[in-house]
Amino acid sequence: MEGLAHILRTITLVKEKLNPSLAVEGVVLTMFDGRTSLAAQVKSEVQGHLGGQVMQAIIPRNVTNY
Repeated sequence: MEGLAHILRTITLVKEKLNPSLAVEGVVLTMFDGRTSLAAQVKSEVQGHLGGQVMQAIIPRNVTNY
């Protein structure tokens, strides 16, 4: 969540200073481990803050089985 806050702040600064038409297409959850309650909490919070900008595709933490 902290990293997401930083990147959103950076995007806001870039919009203000360099490119007012900049828009975020969406957010992809990465390093996601669906077995942990922390991951579920983070996913829920991100969806609560960003709503429809959260992509349905999720990149798991362990991709060796895919």
